Amino acid sequence: AEYMGRLLPSTTTADERTKALGLATKLFSIFDRDSSGTVEWSEFVMGMSLLCKGPASEKVAALFKILDSDGSGTISRPELESYFFVVRDLFIGSSGISPVGHDDHEVREQVSACFAVADANNDGSISLQEFEVWAKTNPPALRWIATWNKIETAPQKKSYKAY
Repeated sequence: AEYMGRLLPSTTTADERTKALGLATKLFSIFDRDSSGTVEWSEFVMGMSLLCKGPASEKVAALFKILDSDGSGTISRPELESYFFVVRDLFIGSSGISPVGHDDHEVREQVSACFAVADANNDGSISLQEFEVWAKTNPPALRWIATWNKIETAPQKKSYKAY
């Protein structure tokens, strides 16, 4: 976590840093398939391949694991809020525009809207099956999945050597 913290901009607040490092730690644990405490090159390549080149269904399943921070098998409202806050902070920090709202109230409204659609059985949590159905509607916070799918299926342009 100490090294990951060095990658964040110096303007990152303590709260933003905590949220971003929590998400990065969860991602690290998913990449570290053998639970050795180290992400080996092969694990890194597999993880990046999944996130960048894998089928959308695998990307959704990986994101679900990241969001399910307590490992309960469901996503709670606080877990989804935490993810949306990180998404907001990253987008605001890089482009000034966030797909999930610009202040805490707007983010919570987005989470409520997501739960209204995704929590089909109204039990207060989102199961993997509910999350998969919700992800197919392409909410703004999941647009990166569709973007990567378009990139990997786009026809490759020929490259020419410069003489």
